[in-house]
Amino acid sequence: MKKAALSLLFLLCFMQQINARSVLSGESLWALQRLVAQASCDVTIRQIDLTVGVYTISTSGVYCLAENITGKIIIDIDNVVLDLNGKTMTNASGNCVEVNGTSNALIKNGSVIAANAIGIAVLSGSAHVAVKSVATRNCATGINVETSNNIYVDTCELIASVTGMVLNSVSRVEVADTIAFDSKTNGFFLSATSNSLFTKCHALNTGQGLADETVDVYGFLSANGSSNIFSSCIAQNTLALTVTGVPNVAAGFAFIGTESDSRIAQCTSNVTETDVNGFATPYGLLLQYSFDALSTVTGGGQGAQCNAVSWSPDGVYLATGGSTQDADDEIQLFSFDRVAGELTKTDGQSQGTKCDAVAWSPDGAYLATGGLSGGVEEIQVFSLDRVAGKLTRTDAQDQGSECLAVSWSPDGTYLATGGFPQGGIDIQVWSFNQSTGLLTFVTGAVQGTRGFAVAWSPDGAYLATGGFEEAGAEIQIFSFDRLNGTLTKTDGKTQGAAVCRTVAWSSDGAYLATGGDPEGGNDIQVWSFNQSTGTVTFVVGLDHGSGVRAVDWSPDGAYLASATLAGSDNIEVYFFNRDVRTLTKIDGAGQGGLGLAVNWASDGAYLVSGGVTLNLQEFRVFKAFIFPSRNVIINNIVQASSRFSSIQAGVGISGSSIENAITMNSSYNNAGFNYQFVTNVFDERFAQIPTAVQNLSIKKTFPLYAP
Repeated sequence: MKKAALSLLFLLCFMQQINARSVLSGESLWALQRLVAQASCDVTIRQIDLTVGVYTISTSGVYCLAENITGKIIIDIDNVVLDLNGKTMTNASGNCVEVNGTSNALIKNGSVIAANAIGIAVLSGSAHVAVKSVATRNCATGINVETSNNIYVDTCELIASVTGMVLNSVSRVEVADTIAFDSKTNGFFLSATSNSLFTKCHALNTGQGLADETVDVYGFLSANGSSNIFSSCIAQNTLALTVTGVPNVAAGFAFIGTESDSRIAQCTSNVTETDVNGFATPYGLLLQYSFDALSTVTGGGQGAQCNAVSWSPDGVYLATGGSTQDADDEIQLFSFDRVAGELTKTDGQSQGTKCDAVAWSPDGAYLATGGLSGGVEEIQVFSLDRVAGKLTRTDAQDQGSECLAVSWSPDGTYLATGGFPQGGIDIQVWSFNQSTGLLTFVTGAVQGTRGFAVAWSPDGAYLATGGFEEAGAEIQIFSFDRLNGTLTKTDGKTQGAAVCRTVAWSSDGAYLATGGDPEGGNDIQVWSFNQSTGTVTFVVGLDHGSGVRAVDWSPDGAYLASATLAGSDNIEVYFFNRDVRTLTKIDGAGQGGLGLAVNWASDGAYLVSGGVTLNLQEFRVFKAFIFPSRNVIINNIVQASSRFSSIQAGVGISGSSIENAITMNSSYNNAGFNYQFVTNVFDERFAQIPTAVQNLSIKKTFPLYAP
């Protein structure tokens, strides 16, 4: 009696602590308290007591196993303690323990083995159920809870299951000091679950024994729930097989779908990878987006034609360029309210006759523009007053008679421009003083008779250009020597019909997309890039049936957007499969009769297009990636994502830092990127110490966006 009473009092103490944290309700305690006064082990259970392999508990009390048994125990009444008493339950054809929609049950102290089913199944309608010091082994699911509330799991081991724990439509759960070992697909899986707390839980070696190459693998996964907290948890060695395509992923921690208002804090993800032949991109911590179609959010006017669009790195401002909308505002600046989906014009500036190009500096402090000025000011630089949303010109330079393209280097210290020849060169590189906002000419190159496009590689070591033919090379690659301030041509390719209108690098620098007039039926071309030699190799192309004016990669390099001259879909989005190297159309939208510009927001959540008038709008904003939102990712450590894979892939933390609070994390030694879609990453190129809201990106890799 004393032993049982002490154990039950220990449980009650835990449950009262939980109640203080508002996870379980206090009213759940009274019935269990009544059991304390009862005799220890009201009933002992032996193999002989099972009927056709089943023992049903239909009277309240304390039940203890007297020996190892094979079969199932069903708790079919409220107020029950099932003490496994250090013994093992085995069931080769069904669940081991079932709580059948009852309340106030405690299962403790033993092991269960259910080879093809569930170790402990808490069925729909159950409430106030606790599982303590139980080991589940070789189960389909170690612990499974369906549509119940007030669940407590403490100091359990979930060993070699397909999924260690599943919570489906459950609320008010606490899981503490519980470890999922060697789960095949998921350590802990929450589906449509809310108000749950996981503390000091571990998912170790998730993916071990998995034979299906198409299955997603997660250490901790919460999908379509809310207000769940993961604190001081560890995901170690999360492994996927040769996974290809979307949405197959491997992640230490993940929120997906409509997960909102949840938190991952002071957790660690270490070593998330594919096998040696893997093509998946593993993640340490993932807020996974979905993307099925473009949906129109808003739009605006730019006179008769919008030639250029660019989101600020933080997604707060949108710059557009084209013909005159009002007086002297070929350049327009808008603030964007993501909640309301509305644009508000905050400023307009003159480019002379028309604006052809706009681009934000990497820190979002400056806007570069290019166009037709009617003078010697085809290139302009403006500083941004972030509070007022106003632009102030800091410099203007000459680009022949018209500047058609502008591009900032990743560190913001150089600006490349393209256009009509100036002094015999149509590609120019300028150094930029980030304190004064002034440009100084450094060097130039010849694109032919006109440079339509310029783009720095993500590491700033190369410059891609496009334009009219230069010795059969409408597309050119130059290496840039910062020490000597020189451009050296490393490769040249043809775009067809002697003109390339647009060039864009994928965020990892592995691919270059180009567009223009058709080349062999392809007006869009994708090239792989050899960083050692500075050369490109054709990978795949597409025929729009008309010329292409703009291409832009999504921030993760998974999608390519294009703007074209004809067709009902002037704006199109393609999925790029890196495994088989194909482009597959996902969706398209109209932009009047002419698509001229396209740009992804830094988190991929929005896509903006420009062109001629459609429904009184020369530019349109579309909703693209849909992320989990309003979640908090804080003070976590992520390292070694895909470190041992055969390809250089792997992301430390991926998720929209605009839609969520992602702050004060440390990510390092990840094979691809330390951060993806995260804008508030500290970068020593722009400051000496991080702010209180920035994340740390520790080399060897660099952040995608670092304002």
